[in-house]
Amino acid sequence: MVVQLARCFTPRHLNRCAASIYVRMKRFLILTLLLTSCSASAVQENANFVAVQQMPTPNATVEKIQSLETPLPTIPNISFPTLEKSNLTWEDIYFEAIIEREKTSNLKRLKSKALPGDDLEIRVWSGFGITLLEGFILKRTAGEWSAVDLDWEVSENRKGKRDVKPLDKKLDVPKSGWDAAWQKLFDAGILTLPDAEKINCSGNTIDGFSYVVEYKLKNTYRTYMYDNPEYAKCDEAKQMVKINRIIAEEFYKREVKIDD
Repeated sequence: MVVQLARCFTPRHLNRCAASIYVRMKRFLILTLLLTSCSASAVQENANFVAVQQMPTPNATVEKIQSLETPLPTIPNISFPTLEKSNLTWEDIYFEAIIEREKTSNLKRLKSKALPGDDLEIRVWSGFGITLLEGFILKRTAGEWSAVDLDWEVSENRKGKRDVKPLDKKLDVPKSGWDAAWQKLFDAGILTLPDAEKINCSGNTIDGFSYVVEYKLKNTYRTYMYDNPEYAKCDEAKQMVKINRIIAEEFYKREVKIDD
């Protein structure tokens, strides 16, 4: 190596040695750059490997999210309230006729009938004297109104005997429309009138014309009765007469004149 360097200082070998040194220096610089690049790549790959090792597994991530979620509230079981007997003295007598009329039309007892949500059913029974028992049913089912008339078809056969058959008829839209007609009945107190027996409001007439109202709303059942309200003196009886008049005018399209 020393001999080779000594020769470089002679005029004969000066240019050749300079070229050789240039080539070797160039190779050295290229090798240095390659080593530096490889070292940087190795450092980056090592950093990526460490980062991957530190990342949570998918299952661990799901478990962590689930642990942060609040549990869904449980919906309690809904039980219908017990419908107790109202202990009114007239019920056994009047409902004997009502139950018989319901059987002829295949109607379920309203007291034991389950109504979902905000459904409503009102039954107004009239008669209970020497006249045949008639019924009016107003229902709101899933927001839709309907009404049914429970009447009788009376005819005479060749022998002069009277034949009586139940006649159930679906009623048309009331004269003022469903909402307006219902508002009239509601304002008249069809859901809030007390029972005549509880307020000592009786018409005191034998074989007259009486009314029984029963309804069910939000699965709560209630019934009340007014016997011969046209002859009773209390204001509540006048409201029962008004309810009957509204039903006649709105659903049967006939006017009923009542002397106040």
